[in-house]
Amino acid sequence: VGCEKNLEVLVWELDRLSSIQYPQYPAVHCLQEACFIRLSQPGAWREPAILGQLAWALDTHKFVVLDNAIAADLVHTLQITAVRLYGGGDA
Repeated sequence: VGCEKNLEVLVWELDRLSSIQYPQYPAVHCLQEACFIRLSQPGAWREPAILGQLAWALDTHKFVVLDNAIAADLVHTLQITAVRLYGGGDA
């Protein structure tokens, strides 16, 4: 039963939400610099410098985001497939 049907769950979820402490800007900036890697093109992670940065981020932070890792046409195909499977959304 979700919060929309159980007021105790709703109160618990709102209490948890109000207790969240977001990291300070320097910590967020450090994580973005270390772990958010924008690729020049899909497959560019094979370049030694990028591969080294990726390996370091995974080893140090156990986390990495690769922007532009999947070709745009494949992303579009996946989006169309998801819309067909689950209905709704924009394709």
